[in-house]
Amino acid sequence: MRYLTTASLLAAASLTLTGCLEREEKIAVKPDGSATITLRITGDKTDFEQGDAMPSAAGGWHLVSTPDPAKPEKIDITATRAIPAGQFPGTFATTSEAESISLKFPTEVWIEDRSDGRYYQFRRVYHKRTDAPYTLARRELQRDPKTATLLDSPPAKLTDEQRTKLIEEFKASEIEKQRQFILAGMAAIPQRPQDTGLRILAAATASANSLDTAAALKLLTEPQSKERDQTIEKTANDFFAAVQSAIEKAIDAEHLTPEEESAFQKAMAHEKADRAITEDINDEGFKVELTLPGEIVASNGQATGSAVSWSFDGFALMDRDEILMATSRVRSPVPTAASSPSK
Repeated sequence: MRYLTTASLLAAASLTLTGCLEREEKIAVKPDGSATITLRITGDKTDFEQGDAMPSAAGGWHLVSTPDPAKPEKIDITATRAIPAGQFPGTFATTSEAESISLKFPTEVWIEDRSDGRYYQFRRVYHKRTDAPYTLARRELQRDPKTATLLDSPPAKLTDEQRTKLIEEFKASEIEKQRQFILAGMAAIPQRPQDTGLRILAAATASANSLDTAAALKLLTEPQSKERDQTIEKTANDFFAAVQSAIEKAIDAEHLTPEEESAFQKAMAHEKADRAITEDINDEGFKVELTLPGEIVASNGQATGSAVSWSFDGFALMDRDEILMATSRVRSPVPTAASSPSK
């Protein structure tokens, strides 16, 4: 995992790494096209409870938790569900609001009868998550070989100039995020002129740029300690709060109608929630093992006999779909001499 995260470079700079989840899924398809899905999820408890939608009893899943008393912040949960033919879930969300921001993975299994046997077709598409509009500053940093290594280096090993570069990137990344949030808000009130949004964006930009770089730099040069890390976290939280306050004041200054302000705020909140889940998914691990009747004859995964598997991380879903495909065949019985057609 990289030390630099758009969500909080300052907290990441203190070497406090965020948690992630590992999803290990087994799908066993039966001859009639129905299936049993067993999904084991391990990792950070907070990510499971507050990140992307996860399997739940409300969604028809049977959940079994295997807690580790020595690691109360971690989870180990196994979810199982019997799937009728043609009714594979395409999300873990159970409400329309959650579905609008959660990971989607529409899944299909269908059967084709041909002269040489019965074919089982499997296709799952993990829908892409929008990432590029939020990561331009980071990609600019990565493009320059002189600064690319900063993203993987503990701040304590960097020079003051390099640490300052990271802090500046943090501010630029936050401005990118706020730009997308404000654009989403403006899209919800198209009757308003675009300079309304530009003034709100200018206020957010000015607030982000007002971060005291010298004070932040001083924190990063101090020896690592619990107190220092808490101060860094507070500095980051104060920064985010100041930017949000600047946006709120700018919205008030535009004298939107109550309906316009409500639409603007709702659209911004939706975009923020969607982005938070994207950042949450970014470093998660996905393993899918599929078993189909008969023998796998084609796939874009690793196939052995009647099983095929795929493995990827959430970064693979940034701005692109991840498509899993497999085909198996149950051969038609070979005609015996007695049942062979007469010539």
